Amino acid sequence: IKKFNEQFSVYSSISEGFSAPTLAEVLPSTSILNTTLNPEKGTSVEVGVRAELFSKQIRLNIAAYNFKLRETIVVRKNDNDQDYFINAGKTSQKGIEATASWTPKLADDNFELLRVWVSYTYNNYHFLDYRNGATDLSGNRMTGVPPTVVVSGIDLVTKSGWVWNLSVNYTDH
Repeated sequence: IKKFNEQFSVYSSISEGFSAPTLAEVLPSTSILNTTLNPEKGTSVEVGVRAELFSKQIRLNIAAYNFKLRETIVVRKNDNDQDYFINAGKTSQKGIEATASWTPKLADDNFELLRVWVSYTYNNYHFLDYRNGATDLSGNRMTGVPPTVVVSGIDLVTKSGWVWNLSVNYTDH
C-alpha cells in the first residue's frame, strides 16, 4: 500500500496458493476413492485505489483483479447419474469492484448516522482450457457467475437506537 496523504492511497497484491480437494470430491456419491484428484492452484493479482474526501464524508474504493485457476475441479456424472470429480483445465477470473458512499454531517439531534452507498461488480470469468468429453468449452463464460452486480442502499441510525437499512440488489443474468 502507498499512502499519498490521509485521503488517498493505492495498493496492490500478488498471491499464489492452492485448494486441496474436499472429502466430498475425493469420496463422491460413487463411493469410489479418487486418488488422482489434484489440488486447484491459483495466482491472483489485484490493484486498487482508496480515497476519503470532504472530511471523510465521501469514500471511494475501486479494485481490479485477475485470478488464474489451474487444475480446476469440476463435477461430472457417470452412467448411473452419480457424481464424480476431475481436474478439468484452467479458468480466467477478471473483474472490477467499486464502492462509493456518502455520509453527510448531520445537524439533526435525532440521528447518529445517515449513509448512502452503492457498489458495482463486473465479472469477466471464462474457461481458458476446458473440455467436457469431446466438447471444447474453452473461451466460454463460466457458468453461475453474473457479469454485473449492483447493490445500493441507505443506512440510518437514530440516537434512540433504531437502525434502518434499505438496500436494492441487481444481479445480471
